[in-house]
This record gives sequence, structure tokens and C-alpha cells, in this order.
Amino acid sequence: MSPLMVVRSFGSEVWKLTAKEILESLSDLVRIESILIGCGLLLICWSLYFKKVAGLALRSI
Repeated sequence: MSPLMVVRSFGSEVWKLTAKEILESLSDLVRIESILIGCGLLLICWSLYFKKVAGLALRSI
């Protein structure tokens, strides 16, 4: 939501614009955090799979 939309919908008080900026920043942090957690989980799964495949390959030699 743009600052202009906040002013049109809710008024031009500074605290409303500040609240909009804070909430937008928090939502960005949550989005980034979830992406990082997802990447971490993918790396863990990949490394566990790689260890399993490498173990099977070494046992078959």
C-alpha cells in the first residue's frame, strides 16, 4: 500500500504512515526469513541424500 493510498484511506497523520512502513518492513523480514529457512531445509535434504547415495556407492565397491 503506497503512502498516498494510506493518506487517502486513513488520513495524513504521521503515525499512520509510520505504522504502514513498520508493518511493511516486518512482512519483508518474514518473507526473507521463510526463504532462508526453505533454502536451509533444501540443503539439509540434499546433503542427507548425497551421504546416503555416497554410502551406497562405497558399499557396493
